[in-house]
Amino acid sequence: MSENKYKSALRATNLSFFNKLKNVIVNSDITDESYEEILETLILCDVGVESAEEITDRLEERARQEKVYRAEELLPLLKEVLVEILTENMPKEEQITLPAIVMAVGVNGTGKTTTIAKIANAYTAQGKSVMLAAADTFRAAAVDQLTIWAKRIGVPIVKSEMGADAAAVAYDAATSAAARGVDLLIVDTAGRLQNKINLMQELGKMHNVLSKNKKDMNLYTFITVDATSGLNVLSQIEAFAKACQLNGIVLSKVDGSSKGGIIIPIIMKHKLPVWFVGTGEGLEDLRVFDAREYVEAMLG
Repeated sequence: MSENKYKSALRATNLSFFNKLKNVIVNSDITDESYEEILETLILCDVGVESAEEITDRLEERARQEKVYRAEELLPLLKEVLVEILTENMPKEEQITLPAIVMAVGVNGTGKTTTIAKIANAYTAQGKSVMLAAADTFRAAAVDQLTIWAKRIGVPIVKSEMGADAAAVAYDAATSAAARGVDLLIVDTAGRLQNKINLMQELGKMHNVLSKNKKDMNLYTFITVDATSGLNVLSQIEAFAKACQLNGIVLSKVDGSSKGGIIIPIIMKHKLPVWFVGTGEGLEDLRVFDAREYVEAMLG
């Protein structure tokens, strides 16, 4: 994804920070109302009450320490506070180290399968060998979609008939990937609601199978969350983390229909690394997450 396209996607959010803050960051002295309006703006942008309060408190303290008295000086200060909060809450060490097996999880409709294709395309472009596994054995459309992506990208895919044991598909894929010396195996799983206990238990089973048969490959699980879903994604992440260990997050659909701020409470609450940000349906519409870059793009 080009730099300009990425920034344009973030700035197109219909409740962007900048547009909401323009009535706060004005040529005037800072007042208590200034911080109250910033707090309200953060909440409106899906940052959440608890996270918004922490950010506002730190902003106020920072302004006091640096003797900032003018409202127009708050924007660059807010950028620094956000970058600090994001970086200190997001572990740097939890990135994908090849060779690896990556299990993709998430609720229905988050763009999980498309995200898998984007990641596969990105690693293939780097010269890495990639394999896909269609372990969503509930929906023929999901297998067909992943098969189309695999063909388009030019990578092998492991799949089975509808209704087959998803863990068995995962086992076959792990065995095949290890035998071929594949750099990256990405295992698609059926989208499921976090309150479906039996389906969540299936994820745990699949993770155990992959863990036992990964050979010398590293095992990771990432969850794709939809930026347009708002604060509901926090409960999704919590539920999936109980079913199988989560190592990373991919935030999808960060475009004109999302508010953009949801990434902040995700990192602050769950302290998981955001691996990628997706801003469209194309294979190239994927960006490695960088806290400073993200904040700069959001705030302009």
